Amino acid sequence: MLLSRQKKQGFTLIELLVVIAIIAILIALLLPAVQQAREAARRSQCQNNLKQLGLALHNYHDSFNGFPIGSSYQYASSWMVAILPYLEENALYNKWTFVGARGGQTSQAPTTTVDAFKNKVISGFQCPSSTLESLSRDAVSPRFSTSSYVGISGAPTASAPISTTVGARCIQGLYGVVCSNGAMPPNVSIRSNDFTDGLSNTIIVGEQSDHVTDSSGAKVDIRNSWRWGFTMGAGAAGHPGTSNWLTTVANDCHNVTTLRYKVNFKTKTNDAGGSLEYGTNNGIQSIHAGGAYVLRGDGSVKFLSESIDFNAILTPLAVRNDGLVLGEY
Repeated sequence: MLLSRQKKQGFTLIELLVVIAIIAILIALLLPAVQQAREAARRSQCQNNLKQLGLALHNYHDSFNGFPIGSSYQYASSWMVAILPYLEENALYNKWTFVGARGGQTSQAPTTTVDAFKNKVISGFQCPSSTLESLSRDAVSPRFSTSSYVGISGAPTASAPISTTVGARCIQGLYGVVCSNGAMPPNVSIRSNDFTDGLSNTIIVGEQSDHVTDSSGAKVDIRNSWRWGFTMGAGAAGHPGTSNWLTTVANDCHNVTTLRYKVNFKTKTNDAGGSLEYGTNNGIQSIHAGGAYVLRGDGSVKFLSESIDFNAILTPLAVRNDGLVLGEY
């Protein structure tokens, strides 16, 4: 009896190439979806960071009957140093030394403070979508954690115009304008009762998580925390509205900003324009498409569209007491 031979089955080269092509097409179709899902998760974490900052700020307010000073004299410290104990960084905070000049910065600070803070990245201050450095510029040593978030010290308005007169609420200085009609001005603690427009109608922290473009077209980092880190405070004593806030170089104040530009304004200006590495008007901007996140005084987080009207909506949001109560935006 003859036994029939069974023919061996297998893929032809053409069939194999077709399978590979189908797999490549599926990967190409799925990859953007995976990337979008990852970015959605990063955006959600960025939003949650602001919520945690809001909780920390309100816990601080409950303890001290006021929000922390936005930026403290002689470059001593910022509002972010003050809330470290409320972000589960109490051990780090206990190593901070409040000295007369430059707090935890450079040679004026005790070695124990510098050693504790240098090269230590605070994850809660970093938007995970951002591609910017998590440490301050490498031209200066030691390097400190940067931040994707900035305190809002106010904005020029019709009732508080930009001035060079000592005692004005919004002072034009060498590196931009500084106002004290917002939630976190330099050298003064603002209480919840001072928000006469209502906490929900005032933004207290804004996002800064992307590069801007300089005059040559190059991308540069001008976040308020990039040059010296999240710990740095203000150069001058007092605040706009008092006689000892100066219009000279000492008007610089780090880790807070006075709003003069629309959401996602990403252009480096000259010194007086204040949107530059050491400026006082670096705006609310983000790496997220279409806008940026802000924290409101009541602890809620809002995504502000980059098309939002600067004069009618953003400026009133930056000011705690202009009498303008906004509707939906």
